[in-house]
Amino acid sequence: MLAIAWASHPPAVAAEEQLPPFERVKTGSRPEGEWRHAGKYPPFRVTWLREPRLDGVAAVFPHPTLPQRVAAVAASGVLLSDDAGRTWKPLAEAAPQKLGSARHVAFDPASPDTFYLATDSKGVWATADGGKTFRPIGSKASGLAADAVLAVHLYPSDARLLTLLAIHGDAASGISLSEDGGRTWRVVSPEYHVWKLLCSGPDTHRLYMAASTRDKPDVRDILSCSCLGEPWYVVIRDVIPTDCTRTVLQGEVFWSTAESGLHVITHEGANFEKVGTAETTRLASLGATWGHTADSQLLYAYEPAKLGMIVSTDNFKTVSTYSQGLYISPFVREGAHLRANANGTVFYAVANGILCKGYRFDGPLKVSTVAVSPPAISFAPTAWQEGTWTLQRCLGVLHDQPYAAGVARMVARSARDIEGALSPKEVAVTAMAIDPRGKPKSVTVDLSRLGGSPRTPMLDDGQHGDGPAGDNVYGASFAVSPQTLLAHHPWGNDWRRPWPGPLGLTVTAVASDGSLSGAVGVLFFASRPEGFAFCGHGMHPDTRDPQGQVSIDVDTKVANPALSSASWKIAAAQGPWVLPLGNPYHHRDIAGLRTLSFWAKSDGKSTDDLAVQLRDQPDYSAPATTPPVGLVKDRVIDGGALTGQFRRVVIPLEPLLRRAPGFQPRLFCWLIFSSQGRAPATYWIDDLRFFPTKEELETDLRLSPR
Repeated sequence: MLAIAWASHPPAVAAEEQLPPFERVKTGSRPEGEWRHAGKYPPFRVTWLREPRLDGVAAVFPHPTLPQRVAAVAASGVLLSDDAGRTWKPLAEAAPQKLGSARHVAFDPASPDTFYLATDSKGVWATADGGKTFRPIGSKASGLAADAVLAVHLYPSDARLLTLLAIHGDAASGISLSEDGGRTWRVVSPEYHVWKLLCSGPDTHRLYMAASTRDKPDVRDILSCSCLGEPWYVVIRDVIPTDCTRTVLQGEVFWSTAESGLHVITHEGANFEKVGTAETTRLASLGATWGHTADSQLLYAYEPAKLGMIVSTDNFKTVSTYSQGLYISPFVREGAHLRANANGTVFYAVANGILCKGYRFDGPLKVSTVAVSPPAISFAPTAWQEGTWTLQRCLGVLHDQPYAAGVARMVARSARDIEGALSPKEVAVTAMAIDPRGKPKSVTVDLSRLGGSPRTPMLDDGQHGDGPAGDNVYGASFAVSPQTLLAHHPWGNDWRRPWPGPLGLTVTAVASDGSLSGAVGVLFFASRPEGFAFCGHGMHPDTRDPQGQVSIDVDTKVANPALSSASWKIAAAQGPWVLPLGNPYHHRDIAGLRTLSFWAKSDGKSTDDLAVQLRDQPDYSAPATTPPVGLVKDRVIDGGALTGQFRRVVIPLEPLLRRAPGFQPRLFCWLIFSSQGRAPATYWIDDLRFFPTKEELETDLRLSPR
């Protein structure tokens, strides 16, 4: 496979008129601007066909990153297709008599063969082998609010992808929550019957739901919360919500209703307004998908009684309808819905048990079957940045003989951290491009989001992962590096979503007459669960509202030069004191992390113990603090005593957090040191960090500071 070298300008692979046009658009992330598609692509059209092979279809669930994969729930059970519905494979182990009738399918975007089923009477089930086998992971006996589950969702802001949310409609109030992949469950928000749930995405903790309270079951509202565990507040009152979606580009959340039109929620739930036209007053379903390019999007809806499919390219300021061949009837049961595949080239509509498939029609030139391999990539930016910093620092002090052996071990460890921070490091894109008038002038893929050319060539020569030469399948492969990922991460006023999350790679074909056709390949960026240092190397920690006579400073004289550039020096007078360290605007997610570790020593003038606590910083509720852990009292320091030599402190997080049920680990913000202060004392703290696994803690080869 050929690794495409990065270029700041499109490579000269063809004459300019044979390549798709681009323009530079200034963004908040890059002052020089980003490449944006500027060509005129075909107007949206769709051709609908009824699926006669499936009976009693209740719902359809396209995979979020694989355009060809889709699951259908029918009277016979769950069926899976890996060719956009051209063929269907029944999942024998998901038959209703075994698992109950499935109501909802939730795919893991980072693991193609992992998905979860919500059933009407037998709880939640999971498969890790594409549906060959299933295992029960949630029931009322294991903590679900009820065995009747309306839907199950992965909480996308959990980098581990182990947090599951199950809702139950009128079967039970509350949201069933598992933070360990279904091993244990508990019920949160018990005052609400929840009918719809929308997790905003990996780049934000925010949630939305359509719910009614137990004392007013007939009144439904649309509510929001800033993070799982935060209080819910009403955004839109007394409506009948039917569906919801988040746009694929940065921006808004849309909700459709059965009688009060369409609403858009902006500014992270702070504002809402009614949008749309007369056609969008009564909608059964709503969604968003990519347009012809990763810089464009389609919003679509389903009005099955008369209009059929409704499509908008301008956030419902104007709409077009597409109904020919689509099932339409004035008598439609509840649950009719329309869904797009991962890149908006195939649509699926379900009403009254009938499934219709809609294929986007672009004209003679068509780009289809875009595939990204592998479909997901994981990145640990903190490990890469800290590994790079440590490696540079170690190489700078390697000549210091007393530390040479230890520093050499740290060099090897840092090199491994850097090497393993990104996986995999090469990605391939393939697509079929067919023009009955002859071969396209060019087929290219836009890699500008990854630091490459927006016109990276794709070839049909049998040498670029494209299969046999001349079969109209074009391919390209490219290397990915942490430097380019960080350099091209969108921020500020960018029109694109930041990662983690789905990243669109546009494949464009140019026909002999200059016309364009395009489709998007989806590469999912997963942020790998990783530990982190509480404060940057040598940085002075922020402190808020200390109690007693205590101060903190940075001491550069005691730090190990290979470990850090400075240690924290805490100086306390006689008397009890409390020192909170942190930043109220910088939350850190410690959900699922295993251990807090640091190095500590004292001046030996006091026998007082040093205690440590964690505190969260919610936006709309009072902060919670974990119980204090005494370094000596609770035996978490090596040797069992604070002395004049640095000793390692290891505090297990799971039992600590278990003793603080109100603590929100996703909103961790403050580290609190305290002491009874029976005598003046000075303490030094160094290399304070959180570890995700026992193995990483045990293999951490950092040297004890002096």
